[in-house]
Parts: sequence; C-alpha cells; structure tokens
Amino acid sequence: GKKVNKKDERKAKKQAAAEARRKAQEDAARAEREKYKHLFGELPVIRSLPGDRQGRKFTRVGALNKTLIGEKVLVRARVHKFTGSGNLCFMFLRDQHFTVQIAIAKSETVPKALVTFASKIPKESLVDVTALVSAPKVEGGLVTSATQQEVELVAESIFVMSQANPVPVQITDLETPQPLLDEQDRLVAEIDSRMEPHLEIIRAIDAKGTAGKTQVADAVKNMSEKRAAVEKQKVLVQKLQAELAEAEKLVVQLAEAAEAAEASLRNVKAEVQARGKYVMSEEDAAQKKEAEAALEPLRKEKESAKKVLSVGLNTRLDNRVIDLRTTANQAIFRIQSGVCQLFREVLYKHGFVEIHSPKLISTASEGGANVFKVGYFKTSAYLAQSPQLYKQMAVNSDLQRVFEVAPVFRAEDSNTHRHMTEFVGLDMEMMFYEHYHEVLDVLEEMFLYIFDGLNERFSTEIEAVRRQFPFDDLKYKRPSMRFTWPDIIKLLRENGEEIGDYDDIGTTQEKLLGRIIKEKYDVDFYLVDKFPIDIRPFYTMVDPENPRYSNSYDFFVRGEEICSGAQRVHDPDMLVERAKHHEVDLEKIRSYIEAFKYGAYPHGGGGVGMERIVMLFLGLGNIRRSSLFPRDPKRLAP
Repeated sequence: GKKVNKKDERKAKKQAAAEARRKAQEDAARAEREKYKHLFGELPVIRSLPGDRQGRKFTRVGALNKTLIGEKVLVRARVHKFTGSGNLCFMFLRDQHFTVQIAIAKSETVPKALVTFASKIPKESLVDVTALVSAPKVEGGLVTSATQQEVELVAESIFVMSQANPVPVQITDLETPQPLLDEQDRLVAEIDSRMEPHLEIIRAIDAKGTAGKTQVADAVKNMSEKRAAVEKQKVLVQKLQAELAEAEKLVVQLAEAAEAAEASLRNVKAEVQARGKYVMSEEDAAQKKEAEAALEPLRKEKESAKKVLSVGLNTRLDNRVIDLRTTANQAIFRIQSGVCQLFREVLYKHGFVEIHSPKLISTASEGGANVFKVGYFKTSAYLAQSPQLYKQMAVNSDLQRVFEVAPVFRAEDSNTHRHMTEFVGLDMEMMFYEHYHEVLDVLEEMFLYIFDGLNERFSTEIEAVRRQFPFDDLKYKRPSMRFTWPDIIKLLRENGEEIGDYDDIGTTQEKLLGRIIKEKYDVDFYLVDKFPIDIRPFYTMVDPENPRYSNSYDFFVRGEEICSGAQRVHDPDMLVERAKHHEVDLEKIRSYIEAFKYGAYPHGGGGVGMERIVMLFLGLGNIRRSSLFPRDPKRLAP
C-alpha cells in the first residue's frame, strides 16, 4: 500500500486527540447544563403561548430596600457591569435608573458552572435572577456604587431572557460626568499648546523639501506650456512649407528657432531636476531631531491625560437606544414627562380644556415661509408651525380656555443649540375680561407651578442629572420679575450695547440680558412685556398707548426665550388691516378671519417648547439632550 509519512501520522493523531478533547468538553458542558438547567441557562423567546403566564411575582430594582432583607426575590433587569472571577464575582443589575449589586458565589447550592455562565453574559442583556436579599458585606454596610445601597442580592439562579449583541458604545462611557470630560479637554488643549512650537519647527523644515517639489511642479507646468507653443510653431512651419514655397528662408528661420527652443527646454529640465533634489542641511536635521525628542514626552503626557473616553453628541444620537439607558437620560425623560403632567394639572385647575388641532393645514400657520410642504392628493398641504389659529378659533367656539400638547414643525435651517425642526409645543389660549395681563398672570403661575412641581416631585431625578451634567438650581421669585421693552433696552445700553429703541435683540443680547438680570436681581426666570409691534406676528394687538409697541410678551429662563405670547387681535376689520400690513395673503386666511365675525372674546395666550423648558431648567446646554429622538436640519434618524 501507500507509504505513510510519520510526520503526517503524528499530526493526524494530535488533531484527533484535540478533537476528542473538544468533544469531551462539549459533552461535559452539555451534561452540566442539563444537570443544572433549573439554575441557569437561556430562556426561550417569549411568544405568549398558553401556559406562559404563571403569575410569578417580579420585584423592581428600585423597590429593593432593607425591609426585604432575608426575603427571596425574582428580578428582571439588565446586566450593567461585571467584576471578579473564579468562584466569586459581582454583577450589577440595572432597571431603568436604579442599580443593585448581586453576589454570585460558588456554594453548596450554587455550582461553579453558574458562576462561569454568569461571567460570560454580555452587558446590556436582560436576565431573570432569583436571589436572596441580604445586608451588604462591605465596610460601612453600603454599596456606594449602586443606587440601592442598603442591600445586595445573593444569586440562586440566573436565566438570560434576551442576550445583547456587543454594544457600539459602552454605558459606562456614556455616563462619564461632564466635569471630567471638560477637565480632560482642558488638559489636552494645554498640552497641545506646549507641543505647537516644536511642531512648527518640524513643519518649517519639512516645508523646505516640499518647496523644491513645488518648484519642480511649477517648472514642469511651464515646460508643458512652452512645449505646446513649440508644437504650434511646428504646425505653422509645416503649413508654410506646403503653401508658401517662396518663404523658404522664413521657414528655415522658424525651424532654427524651434530647435533652439527645444534645446532651451532641455537645459531648463536639467536645472529644475537639480533644484528639486532637496538635501536637508546638518543644522536642519539636528533641529528636527531635537524637536522630535521634545515632542515624545508631550505625546505620552497627552495620551495619559485621556483617562476617559469622550463620546460626542452625534455618536450618542446615532446610538440613541443605548444612550437613553443612562441614569441621567432616564431621569431627563421622567422630568420631561413631569413637565407635561404639571402643565396639564395647573391649566385644568384654571378651567382649561385640552384640544387636538390638525397638523395638516392648507396654508402656513402664521403666514410665514418656514413651513414643510407635503403632497395632499391632487394639491399641497403644510405641516403646522403652531396650533395658533385653531386655538384662537376654539376659544371663540365658546371653549374659552384651551391648551394643547402636540408636535410643532418649523422648516428653519437653524443648526443651533436651541432649535429643532420638530418639537413638542405646550400651547394655551384663553379669553380674558378686562386686560391681557390676566393671561400673563395665568402663564406666570403656570411656570411657577411647573418649577415648584419639578423640585418637589422629581428631586431624585434632578440629582441624577446633576451628577453627570452639573448645574445650578433655577432661581425664581414670587411674583416673578417683570420688565417692559424700554426697561431691557436701557439695561443693555447701560452695559455697552448699541441698540435702537425698537430693534429686535439677538441670541447674544438675550444671554447678556440674562446675565445682567441674574447679577442685579439674582433670578433666572423673568418676563418682558410690550415688544415692538414690527417684530411680532400679524395677529398681535397693537399697544393702544404707543402704536410702536404691542401687547405681547416673552418669558425667559437663564437668558433664553422659553415662551412667546400676546393679546391677539379679535376684531375682524383690525385683523384684515394687520394682515395687509404684514403682506399676508387674505385669501389663505379667510376661514381664520371669518371666525371673528360672529362675536369674538378678547383673548391671548402663549406657546412653550417642552424640550426647551427641560433643557433650560436642567442647564443641559443643548436641546438635543432633552429631545427623545431629535429632528434638526441634519438629522432625520433614528
């Protein structure tokens, strides 16, 4: 038969032995899983089959406290992080913004296989854990790295309900406190400034070599242009030879000139090639070596300064499902929910009715151009910029006091920290009896009720946000600080701003005004009344005492506008006059004007951006942090 190579034979035996060991290990692991399948493993996908509902009692992580010590609980939560190895390890479970430590230790009832299984569960997986609630066996008796500090769980069984794939960003990186990131950025910038002189030396030396190459490129381009001219002369020579026999002498002269030009080009080429061969001088080489040596420790210092991974806002938003799981974000969106709850509560107490106006409309809500146009069967429609016109009509339909919580669409190409193309509007409108300040009073009370309610009911969530994004508590007074437009113009001028009596103020001036008022009156919340009429919408009532002003107002928080409102024009003739002044197409708002022809209440109201309230109350600095899935000119997903 065929002779067998001994080397191949030994190799085959080793492979067979390795395969046998692998199979034995798999069989042992399978047998162990079978033996302890009542203690750990992966659960089948819950499909709501008959018999799936067994009535098991689950305990939320947030409900775990020292009153449960000694009791057995069943918890469903995410694997937040994992530490330890061998026969003892610790897993941290997270349920919403609550965390608890769970000890997983080999014992008479807990096999080593369970500890090993638990240690391999990917972060963010959902697990069902049966455990005994016990007092923490740590110094001081508190697990300071968990929210449920007074207890820890001792695992008895662990089952994976939904296994997570590797996450694109780690929760621990997403939860890095902002002050740490700011300090890291400061250190890196300071090191960069120390590196710059050395880098400048290296760039200058390297540029010498680059200059030679640039000269060659320029010369080659020049040669090409001259060669083209020579070729043109050759063509001319050929033409003259064919057509002008009597010009033989001229032809000879041109041919000689062309040859001389060719020779000149050859000389230029040789000279350029010589110039392009840059040789670094000994002095430059020494300088560059010295600069590189000085940079080396600075580069190491820069790397060591980067102790934490900085996850940018765009990366967070691209992975929003993961980002929303952080403790701070869990708190932010509970606070956001609280804002809507408190908004509804205070207005219900004042006899308001919640309405729901259409978002597909036939013309721009406020007569402006910043609207999204959409196809609507055989015609076009627009996404509503606000419920303004409809809430006014609702007031005059005898609902009298109305509010709405609904999306608002703005087709503004504004890529700022406070603008979005879609946000949630908190709008209110009400009739009044004698003076539009009746509306101002309700709006003021509404804001104070929201601020008080957040501080009283959401103190835990506020502190959770503050741990990652530190901010000062919002300062406000009762009654709130009120200013007129001339008041704020005077304040701005006293602080060096050049501004006309009726000029609008920009973002920079808004922020300056906020700082001035904070320094002078120690408040972050205030309102400004009597805006110039020319910077307000067409339906705003003109101030009867000074037609350059209007019965309109804005509320501000931390130097940024948070609510805009006014007394509305309720007389149809006056409304037509104001619309014409603003060059609004009367045909497009005919149904709106008609609503005021059958007896209309004097009325006013305001519109508030929900996300802006949250951003400014918590000092988040960017409205995208307070929007669940933000929409702006550059973001339409997720």
